[in-house]
Formats: sequence, C-alpha cells, structure tokens
Amino acid sequence: MNQTFLLEPSQPQKLIEALQSQGYTVIGPTLDQGDLRYGEIHTAAALPVGWRDEEEAGYFRLLRQEEPVYFGCRVGQHSLKQFLFPADLTLWEAGSFLIFTGGPSAPAPVPATVSG
Repeated sequence: MNQTFLLEPSQPQKLIEALQSQGYTVIGPTLDQGDLRYGEIHTAAALPVGWRDEEEAGYFRLLRQEEPVYFGCRVGQHSLKQFLFPADLTLWEAGSFLIFTGGPSAPAPVPATVSG
C-alpha cells in the first residue's frame, strides 16, 4: 500500500483532534526553551512550525526559517524511550497477587501515536 497523503496547513489540528477523540495520546516534536523534545501534543500550535536544523559532528542548532513548514527539523539527541518504555510497568497480576512490578502500580497504558 503505497499511498501518500498531504495535509493542508489548516489540517494538522483536525488530525490531532480526530486522534484524541479516538482515545490516542498524540506525541510529537515540541520546542522547549530553545530545544526540540518529544512531548504530548494537544494542539497544532505546539508543533515547531518554521524551524530548521543545522547538524554536523558534535553540532546541532535550530534556526528560524521564512517558510511555515511543519517537521522541517529533527529532534536531535532526544528519543521516544520515555513514551515507549514507561518507568513503572506492571508485568503480571492475578487479583491482589502481584508477581512483578517495576515500581508502584502504573496506570493503564494509553494508546499513542507519534508525529514527526
């Protein structure tokens, strides 16, 4: 299935709302104190629009660009590990008998989608 879908600039917010209405947590790049990090996206305004990156060995810099482009840069050294492998994860439980837990009982996982 090789289909390409392009979103108009007004459509990312509709996509985020549609995913949230289906119970998904939307995760994507966010700009936080001059650094790109993965985080939960509640609105399209949280996405880093109009940014690009310069990268070389040991060098990463975010630069503003003229065009309002979504996903024009990479997230750099940050990863999705915190979302894919939560720190507290109950592996097996039968009634009140807990076989193993990585820490305090964690809430039930929420389905997530990653953008960017």
